[in-house]
Amino acid sequence: MKVAAMWRTDRQIVEAMIFPALTLSFLHSQADCQRTEEERASLKRCIEQCQIALREPINDLDDHRHDKLARRAIREGEALANMLDGKAGAHVGLALYYALEELLRSGAIELWEGSAYANAMTEVLESLRDYDGEERLQAAAQKTARRLLGAMRQRGYFGG
Repeated sequence: MKVAAMWRTDRQIVEAMIFPALTLSFLHSQADCQRTEEERASLKRCIEQCQIALREPINDLDDHRHDKLARRAIREGEALANMLDGKAGAHVGLALYYALEELLRSGAIELWEGSAYANAMTEVLESLRDYDGEERLQAAAQKTARRLLGAMRQRGYFGG
């Protein structure tokens, strides 16, 4: 079975690419914040996993559809990432997590254990562990997640 067969419509394919695209944008913005070799290695692994996750939905498509959907996902990811500009890295990482968690809880998307994106998010969440208990940051990130999901839905994604 081809990987792309899991997604039926162009919209569903782009939905499968939005979170890896947003996470990849976030991870690239964190490159200068990594102080240790271990942190740099973790960031590199996360970036590689997000790049794989971004390609998975379109790997087996014909060239025309592949290129069309890649451009659309990039365009959508950039538009949504603009909402996150200027926010601290921990805020953005948590907001992406809370938005993803809501979509998983509602059944709007699925995330398979051991998938490239699940591996990346596991590592991202591990790096955010220091922010457990910071209620103001978590509340702000949850608010940003709601705004991000609202914007996604206004753009016609995830039941919008």
